[in-house]
Amino acid sequence: MLERFGVTEETWREGAKKDKNFMESESPLFVGRAVAAFAGDPAILERSGQLLSSWELGREYRFTDADGRRPDWGAIKIDFSSIRRSCCSF
Repeated sequence: MLERFGVTEETWREGAKKDKNFMESESPLFVGRAVAAFAGDPAILERSGQLLSSWELGREYRFTDADGRRPDWGAIKIDFSSIRRSCCSF
């Protein structure tokens, strides 16, 4: 993702110049914290078959990303204007 936006870990915020949604990105560390928190839940089997997002788990288990943010794609209005439409519209 960093390569696609032409940024590095140090300059990742520059990616927002190309797509403002990029500011809501989470790091691999955040996703890893989601996995670790969920794996450590003693009631994990009760949630078998559920589809869970890292941002939902962040809310529930209260962990943050490396910079202290809690990225939450479920709480923002996504701007799809920069995404090209496919060849066929329905």
